[in-house]
Amino acid sequence: VPQPVDENVTSVLGWFTRQGDRVGLADFFMFADNFGLSGGEDDYDSRFDIVTNGTVDLLDFFRFADDFGTVVVNAEEIQAQLGL
Repeated sequence: VPQPVDENVTSVLGWFTRQGDRVGLADFFMFADNFGLSGGEDDYDSRFDIVTNGTVDLLDFFRFADDFGTVVVNAEEIQAQLGL
């Protein structure tokens, strides 16, 4: 499955739900549910550790905020490959 990208072919890291064609509120709620978790904890999911420092923290939030509202230009291709 290809990496989600925007119109400039820049990776879109905050499109967690794979729903619709842009990073939105559903993605934010998924991120918020994982905020504060660290590697080694039962519920930790590395997808939300966008900055990859072992913890879903403010650095990840700021990177997510950069993606918020961004259109994923290859959304349909990704959704088709995932069977969504």
